[in-house]
Amino acid sequence: MPPADEPIIRVRGLVTRFGTQTVHDNLDLDVRRGEILALVGGSGTGKSVLLRTILGLKEPDGGAIEIFGRQLDALSVQERLSIQRRWGVLFQNGALFSSLTVAQNIRVPFRENTTLSHKLVNDLIRLKIQLVGLPQEAGAKFPSELSGGMKKRAALARALALDPEILFLDEPTAGLDPIAAGDFDNLIRDLQRSLNLTVVMVTHDLDTLAAITDRIAVLLDRRIMVGTMSELMALPHPWIREYFHGPRGRALQAAQRGA
Repeated sequence: MPPADEPIIRVRGLVTRFGTQTVHDNLDLDVRRGEILALVGGSGTGKSVLLRTILGLKEPDGGAIEIFGRQLDALSVQERLSIQRRWGVLFQNGALFSSLTVAQNIRVPFRENTTLSHKLVNDLIRLKIQLVGLPQEAGAKFPSELSGGMKKRAALARALALDPEILFLDEPTAGLDPIAAGDFDNLIRDLQRSLNLTVVMVTHDLDTLAAITDRIAVLLDRRIMVGTMSELMALPHPWIREYFHGPRGRALQAAQRGA
């Protein structure tokens, strides 16, 4: 068991390549327990690649990744599976099984990882549906019968099925209208606080960054720069200036001043 002040995720010297192209070069990142950390960066900087590498879906070409104080490449298959049960993932488009109802989708992690009784799993499914703000009748619906916002919530319920300690989100508000996106941001923050989650998200949404993140990790020049939004906005790097002080950034700041 790592000390309480140890990062829950530690990335050191990460190298990621695709053929002759190097996406990450000696990248370091610490994720603190209990924070909401956002990964941002320009197209091709490897935000989703970094997320997939941390999740073990892509092997790094160099460096080391520790989660819960354990170095992933030193674990056996069974040890790695045990670690993976301690996190949940919400993929960009939800990745719900289209042939299963919402309730059946949420049941999948229980079926694959537990021996709980059918009745207890049904009770837990109802609890997860309520937790993400869906009506109970949504459990009987198929993904094709849901709005975009409801699909996101259903996928989030599945990600939370096994009571994870870490929640990974890939573009959680992509495709949502501003009101639905704001509601989803609030849901993530409320869940993070009530469930004591650590949240790592890939996003390009400035409203999300301003509303709920504790720190932001910007992928630049194959490495990473981490700080609060106000700290990053003070930096002179051209991409950061364009991103945070461009038209959308100025509109956000004007809205915040008028609030």
